[in-house]
Amino acid sequence: LRRLYADVFSDIGNAFSGPVELRDFLVGVGAELFANMEISYRISMTIRLGMARGVSQGGETQFYLHLGTPF
Repeated sequence: LRRLYADVFSDIGNAFSGPVELRDFLVGVGAELFANMEISYRISMTIRLGMARGVSQGGETQFYLHLGTPF
């Protein structure tokens, strides 16, 4: 394990195809842990484990895991 980060975030927005109305915007919040690792001294890898929650009406909670390589 090379580095470990913690992150909290918020998001507001939507996709529009007509007039933009402020009441149509959706709000979400979340948190994640992000780790940089090296495998066998040559291969770098990142791992993200997070949770996001839609706080607008109809919002839901989602958990996610992302494995990848940094660029």
